[in-house]
Amino acid sequence: MASVSPPYAADETTLLPPELGRLLSHQVRGVTCDSRAVRPGYLFVAIRGFRDDGHRYLADAVARGAAGVVVGGPCADPGVPCWQVPDPRRALALAAAAFHGHPSRRLTLIGVTGTNGKTSVSYLLDSIFRQDGRRTGLLGSVVYRMANEAAVAHLTTPQATDIQAFLARALARGTDTVTMEVSSHALALERVTGCAFDAAVFTNLSRDHLDFHPSMEEYFRAKARLFHQPGAPLAVINQDDPYGRRLAALAAGRVLPYGLTNPGPLRVEHPSPGCRGWRFTLRFPAAREEVCLPLPGSFSLCNALAAATTAWGLGLSPSLIAQGLTRVGPIPGRYGERRVGGVLTVVDYAHNPDGLTQVLRWYRERTPGRLIAVFGGRGERDRGKRPQMGSLASELADLVIITSDSPGREDPAAISAEVARGIRRGNFRIILDRRRAVAAAMRHARRADTVVITGRGQEAFQKLPAGETPFPRDRELVALHRPPGRSG
Repeated sequence: MASVSPPYAADETTLLPPELGRLLSHQVRGVTCDSRAVRPGYLFVAIRGFRDDGHRYLADAVARGAAGVVVGGPCADPGVPCWQVPDPRRALALAAAAFHGHPSRRLTLIGVTGTNGKTSVSYLLDSIFRQDGRRTGLLGSVVYRMANEAAVAHLTTPQATDIQAFLARALARGTDTVTMEVSSHALALERVTGCAFDAAVFTNLSRDHLDFHPSMEEYFRAKARLFHQPGAPLAVINQDDPYGRRLAALAAGRVLPYGLTNPGPLRVEHPSPGCRGWRFTLRFPAAREEVCLPLPGSFSLCNALAAATTAWGLGLSPSLIAQGLTRVGPIPGRYGERRVGGVLTVVDYAHNPDGLTQVLRWYRERTPGRLIAVFGGRGERDRGKRPQMGSLASELADLVIITSDSPGREDPAAISAEVARGIRRGNFRIILDRRRAVAAAMRHARRADTVVITGRGQEAFQKLPAGETPFPRDRELVALHRPPGRSG
């Protein structure tokens, strides 16, 4: 009968127990924290989750053929090699990286974090690297993509085992550069531990995820962890953001600041509307390049500057960077514009106060008619931001339609009531059925109006009590309805 190893004392720089490292190198056939996924020869890591405890399933994992188990506290002899560690989540990530041969060490890996802008900066970086002739991969909230393989994303940053498997598969298929969106949840839950980042990008920090983080300070500290990874990655940090200015003083690696009002070595000069987005001059320390950025939105300039500064810091030429910004394709679910019967419709992922403000303010300034906003509050998320979003929407839009947006196990009517609590004037309606809400917005729209639908972006599902349930994308709902188009 196997014995349980004594508790293993680890710190932030310690790897796995030597015996476990040898097992991973020669005997283990897989690593998982889900006992249902265990196959003969797997290592099972017991995680105490928010709704369940993996330690309850040790016997099940062993019965399915686990070659060893990792636990977070004292336990009875499970009958296979067992290691007790101070942080099983960290051990899971390190074990997954070791099992797959540390693929991130053989890739150029860029992590992008922040409340808003992660997806846009990731797509901009991907476009720039492609101009450099690289074979790229994307791991983020829209898609997990490598070579000719792509899968719809369900988490901004997946579980550590999935990350390492993705990086290993990408490497095997010839990928040399991967851009990864890194959420605060992923950092707090050790999902990216074991990843060797070459660069880390900070976009901004505003209210979000306070259902998970106890405070904005804890939210910030989680984000800051990306900039203290082993190897001290290049730190590209937004100096227009007050949290970014704090972070720049704390980052362990070389810091490259960027910003529109507090610029670093690269500057955006003479921005003007054009190219369905912006025309501007991108000034480098020793060069100037003209850019035609096909992305609307006031924050697109800052996102472009973040991507350009990162690529420049990694050694790419100014001309390639400008080409990559100019040739970026549409970003799914971000500022997705379409004219329907003379009405401009916009689908965007904005799901927090700052993101909603950015998109509504942009179209408020460019809409000659009325601005109609359709959105809802997500269930099982930070409740405090719901009335804030209601207040902001009512200030910027002529008509607000509050609807259901992935309520989870919460009551959609109660969520919508909390959003409506922030509205100070009577320019709103509550229509819980999202199909009917979009139809009502399109029915009320006239020529010169703009209908902005936010919260889901590219998502093809709603989170309901039964789990993720297929649901038409917002752009598909728009396509079903042609507004009257009257000018009166």
